[in-house]
Amino acid sequence: MDFAPVVDVIDTERQNHKRLISREFGRSKEDVVALAGAFLKSLQENGIIGCLKHFPGLGAAKVDSHEELPQVEVSENELNEIDLYPYRELLATGEAKAMMAAHTAFPRNGLQEIDQSGKLLPSSLSNNFINTLLRGTLGFDGLAITDDLEMGAIVKNYGIGDACKMAVGAGIDMLAICADPHAFREGHRAILDAVNSGELTEDRIDESLVRIAALKRAFPVRSSLMPTGSANYRAKSLHLTKISLVIKENRTYA
Repeated sequence: MDFAPVVDVIDTERQNHKRLISREFGRSKEDVVALAGAFLKSLQENGIIGCLKHFPGLGAAKVDSHEELPQVEVSENELNEIDLYPYRELLATGEAKAMMAAHTAFPRNGLQEIDQSGKLLPSSLSNNFINTLLRGTLGFDGLAITDDLEMGAIVKNYGIGDACKMAVGAGIDMLAICADPHAFREGHRAILDAVNSGELTEDRIDESLVRIAALKRAFPVRSSLMPTGSANYRAKSLHLTKISLVIKENRTYA
């Protein structure tokens, strides 16, 4: 799996996010669809799952979500006509199998939610953006994954455990925690406790397991694609495998 292509639209009026400028697939929404679509198709024809990001759109962001939560001041019409355009077009091709949700707020959008403390809720943790917009309006029933939950937009506002529960509750299927093994375990404990207490239902977990299994069946692993990298890479892979096995052994739900 490759967490690509980026389908954020960064035209000549949207050049505020320096980290993204070198990663866009064109300077118009049409170019993004054509070039990112070709990239996605080629990836998947060769057995590599692609993942469109950063839903619903980071193109107009002025701050980096690695550092803090961007508040993207675009209108509902601009979000719909520009930022969501690549998602609609690429979903129509049947190639879009996975989406990565951005840690972004949209204060001028009617879908924007406020959390219990009165702060703007990131789209990655939002039922309105994941279940209502992505699943409902756009009709996407593939795999949804968060951007890295260790980014500043999340950890400066929420604990890893709370963020994991909120994301799963919003309709996210997989949680990206990219560095700290303690954060992996904290996230796992939070989800397990939430299921055991009834805060998250087994049905909600099963929905995600079905989507994950369907994606795996669509892209069976090829031996030629198995990693053969450094000893450090292999050691980290083994460590993650052991964590996965512990999670499976400790599951108390079907």
